[in-house]
Order: sequence, then structure tokens, then C-alpha cells
Amino acid sequence: MNKSKVALQFFLVAGLLFLISIFFNLEFLELISKPAIIPSIVMYYFFEIKRKYNLAFLASLFLFFLGDMLYMLKIEELYYIGLLVFSVPYLFVIYFVIKDILLIKRNGGKQNDFTFLVILVILSILLSTVLSYLEIKSTLEFIIFLFLGLQLVTMGVLTSVVYYNEANKQSFFLILAVPTFIMSDLFFILNKNLHELMIFKIINGLTQTVSYMFYVKYFLERTK
Repeated sequence: MNKSKVALQFFLVAGLLFLISIFFNLEFLELISKPAIIPSIVMYYFFEIKRKYNLAFLASLFLFFLGDMLYMLKIEELYYIGLLVFSVPYLFVIYFVIKDILLIKRNGGKQNDFTFLVILVILSILLSTVLSYLEIKSTLEFIIFLFLGLQLVTMGVLTSVVYYNEANKQSFFLILAVPTFIMSDLFFILNKNLHELMIFKIINGLTQTVSYMFYVKYFLERTK
């Protein structure tokens, strides 16, 4: 069997078991399944790429993995450190998308695109609304949430520019990855800082898992 298909199937099984662990509150199953999610999708990337690997992309996946492991420790003091760790790979994503936009513009992209303004307004309102509902305990906490939120807004706006100018497989996976990044972080923070609900945990777990797959798929298409 194709090695990349095996790696992808392993990723899907690990992701499914992780969701089951959330639904039935099975901590031992989470300890087995969650650490396997990113390594398996990284192996899928290795088997698919078959050429020189992008170290910046791999670094971003490692940071996502590190953030996941920090939260699995369930140590309250690591909560803000985890948020900061998760914010760093988003800087990589923003960097990749800016490079995509510059390439599109060099190749004569479309003009008079105001789609990004609509996305900017929607995401800014969402960010403002979420921040107003959260029980923020300190200025540092507010700054971390604001920094993370601005990154997500920036990714959403830049992604809309890419998709408007070049609707291909690469931008399709990008426009799936970024909204799932946004939803994952949104429901994680709502569950942690507003009210713990099973539906919040499930949506966070599902969107977080599929976001990794969409992100890798985007980068594979980007490499082509």
C-alpha cells in the first residue's frame, strides 16, 4: 500500500479516537491518540513531498505539536505559554500567505478586490464580541488574546485576497485551513474562559484536527 495513504489513514484514525476520547471523557485514550495526530500528518507530508522539505513549514507543525502537548499536561500555569506557542506558527502561516499574494500580484492578479474589507469587518466584529464576553483577569491576558485574535483576523483577510485572485486547489485548502484555525481557537478559548461545555470541546477538537490536514494539503499544493 502507498506509504502516504497509510500515514493519512493513521492520522484519520488518531483524529477519530481523539474525538471519541473527548465525547466519553476518556483521558487514557486522549493520551494515546492526540500525540499521534501531528506526527502522522507530518509523515504524510514526507511521503508526499518526495523532495527538499520546507523547514519553516515543519517548524510551524512542531510548534503546533508543542502547544498540544503543553495543554495535555493540564497545568494552569502553562495556559498562557501555550497560547503564545500556538501564536508563533500563525506567523509562519501569515508569512506564507503574504508570499502567495506577492507572487499573484507579480503575475497580474485581479484588481479592485474589496472582498477583504467584508472579511475584515466580520472578523473584527467577531473578535470584539468575543473579547467583550470573556472574563479577562489581567492586562497580560488581554494582550495575549488580542495578539492571537489579530493574527486570526489577518490570516482571514489575507486568505480572502488569495482565494479571490486565484481560486485553485492551493487556495481551496488554504481557505479551509484558516477558518478551521479560527474556529478551533475560538471554541478553545470559549470553553476555557467562558463556560466549559461538551459541544465547545468537540468543535475545538474536530476543527483543530482537520485544520492540520488542510494546512498540510495547502502546503503540498503550494510546493507544486
